[in-house]
Amino acid sequence: MTAKKSKCCGNHAKLPLTVLLGIALAAAAGFASRAELACADWAALAAIGIAAAHFILSAADAIRICLAIKSGPLPDGFEPADRAVAAERAAALAGRTPLHARLRHLLTAWGSGATGPQVTAMASAQNVRAQTVLAAETAGIVALALISSGFGPDQGLLQAGTAVAALNLLLGIVRFQQTACIAGYIEGRLLARIGNDTPAAAAADFAKAAKEAASASADTLAAAQEKASARLAQAQDAIAKQLDRIAGLASTIDQTLQLQKSVDGTLKGVTAAEEFKSTLLELKRHLADSDQLLKNAARPRTLRLVENPGED
Repeated sequence: MTAKKSKCCGNHAKLPLTVLLGIALAAAAGFASRAELACADWAALAAIGIAAAHFILSAADAIRICLAIKSGPLPDGFEPADRAVAAERAAALAGRTPLHARLRHLLTAWGSGATGPQVTAMASAQNVRAQTVLAAETAGIVALALISSGFGPDQGLLQAGTAVAALNLLLGIVRFQQTACIAGYIEGRLLARIGNDTPAAAAADFAKAAKEAASASADTLAAAQEKASARLAQAQDAIAKQLDRIAGLASTIDQTLQLQKSVDGTLKGVTAAEEFKSTLLELKRHLADSDQLLKNAARPRTLRLVENPGED
């Protein structure tokens, strides 16, 4: 938490650094001149040094902001609709520029449950606050540099103060433009993708989603009906083929039965012919036996009478 607070409060940490750096620059310039300076000269030199330090630090911030905007903290495919993804992205932003700080603040708010309009209002407030602070800083530093002429310094310090004031004023204009660039980046990469999730918008989105789902369901149902119709037609064709095969089998079975009947009739005829032949053979054999018997009966017979003398 301490690191995050220091990242968000860079302007407060910058003020003492600016004063210390300005005093160090003033002291270095004063001692480098090797001239005896009056108290007024030291005061003017301190004011000019603080203004110069502000210019140096602000220029460094401006360069870092340009590099941050160019690098793009949010990737092109980033979709913050999922709040968990937005919270993870906020934790992953490790930059220390105002762009990173503002994006971290907005993504954290969105991930914590803030609505789309609330996040948009927060972004607008951030932009107004940044412009106000920037205007106050620029005005204060320019005034400080110009006030240095009131201490009655020599001509060289007076010209240096005027030059530093002009440079800070020009840099303030550049930083105002950078603030607008940061606001545009946030609008395009974050706010436009979050959208409006008020209850009315949520209802509209739900209706749209329901309509799309109904349309998709209708398309799916139509496709399923077409597939079912095609499968039904295929099944009908298959049934018709099976019925044709069954009819062919029935015809084959009928022909087989007729052939079986014919074979049975033929077998019966053959059996009757065999019985008739057997009867004829039996009759022939009987006639042959009868003929032999008649022949034996018709053959002449000789009678021999033998007298037996022992019988009287």
